[in-house]
Amino acid sequence: MELEVLLDRLHQVNAVDRNALAIYTDLLAQVQDPSIVSILKRLVRDETKHVRIEEELFSFLERKS
Repeated sequence: MELEVLLDRLHQVNAVDRNALAIYTDLLAQVQDPSIVSILKRLVRDETKHVRIEEELFSFLERKS
């Protein structure tokens, strides 16, 4: 796969993950039910990890180009 195509796809995934993180974070601020809060906290943690890993990939791929 060409680097340009890989970066384009990674940008698409990153946009989706950032959007999901924003949605879950917003919902977390609005929900009171402890069981739902717990689930949303896990989702926020997961999406935060995804965004962090994607940023590491961007950094690595930019050094390659």
